[in-house]
Amino acid sequence: MAPSNDRIDSDDLDEIIAGWSSYQATEDTNITSGGISEYADASPAYQEELETELAYMDAEIAKNEALVARQKAERQKISNDLKESQIVLRNINYSSQEFNWKDKLKTTMKAVFGIESFHLCQEGVCNANMDRRDIVCIMPTGGGKSLTYQLPALLQPGCTLVISPLISLINDQLLNLKDAKVEAAKLTGDTPEEESLRVIQVLRDMATKNVDGDGQIKLCYVTPEKIAKNFAFVKDLQNLAAASQLDYEQLNRLRELFPHVPIMALSATCPPKVLEHICKTLRLKDVVDGNERTVLFTAPLYRKNLHYKIVQKPDTRDEVIKTMANYITTHHPDDCGIVYCRTQKDTETVAKGLEEYSKNKIKAGIYHADRSESQKEEVHNAWRDGEMKVVCATVGK
Repeated sequence: MAPSNDRIDSDDLDEIIAGWSSYQATEDTNITSGGISEYADASPAYQEELETELAYMDAEIAKNEALVARQKAERQKISNDLKESQIVLRNINYSSQEFNWKDKLKTTMKAVFGIESFHLCQEGVCNANMDRRDIVCIMPTGGGKSLTYQLPALLQPGCTLVISPLISLINDQLLNLKDAKVEAAKLTGDTPEEESLRVIQVLRDMATKNVDGDGQIKLCYVTPEKIAKNFAFVKDLQNLAAASQLDYEQLNRLRELFPHVPIMALSATCPPKVLEHICKTLRLKDVVDGNERTVLFTAPLYRKNLHYKIVQKPDTRDEVIKTMANYITTHHPDDCGIVYCRTQKDTETVAKGLEEYSKNKIKAGIYHADRSESQKEEVHNAWRDGEMKVVCATVGK
């Protein structure tokens, strides 16, 4: 290719610069001698108009400078986050390694929940949660799974979304959080419309940073049905944290909506095939102990405070209930317990029989899906407070 004739040599460039400087000096002189005198003869109204225009331009410049400053700060933050995300950590041990939030976890745990120390793998799960990792936690019933997402939720911004299939479990969690003075809410089929609208509005305000401090909802409990039927409201939430024993098939869109938000799956039992299915459906990364992938925590399912005993079943239903009443009054007169029944009718029959055969020493309540919300809440509170010792319930909501 032949060289372009438009190319400027360095000597030519010097001449051009010198010529331009001379021209610029002439223009400046003209402005000084002619321009100012021209404006000097302008009317006061015209001068005021020019001053107004200058003030407007100054304001616009200040506004743009502020915008540029904010964008630079945001860019720096994103750049820092990118650098942190590119740091590959090796051999992370969330159960024994020191983290800068360790003291805050323990202080908050004691102050809010009255718990002195962690049990089983709770501390490791909390650390991984604070580190914003995807987590699968398999811990026995009563092992303290709730603490592993409730505690980090109090130390992180935004709202933690907890998905649970059982309304009774949600209500129990809310009662405990209320006692601990933690701001929490639920969005389920039995939530009044007015309350649902209030909760959603608070979440929207949180997303736009219009709510601070005590006005924030730190944990929001929902059912899988609520998520499946109304993904629009999910977009108003900022921090997804827990999914617990539910129909995962309807939740695969959560990873689409929140690609950078950690997901935590909790269960008391989770065989390998189920674990594989959960990770695939929730679009969790492969389970591994290293960095970036899903962290798996397991705790022994054996609990020394649980005892199993098989007894000979009497021939008739009345004899069965009579035997149960005698066992409760003899071995557990002051303890609370649940009698699980196969049908709703059985709950009513057994509750009535226990009271009769114990000569009203046993106060038994009834809990199943067809009971009204006020009835279920009354039984729940009475059993929780120790006023009612036995609840006869079906395995369900």
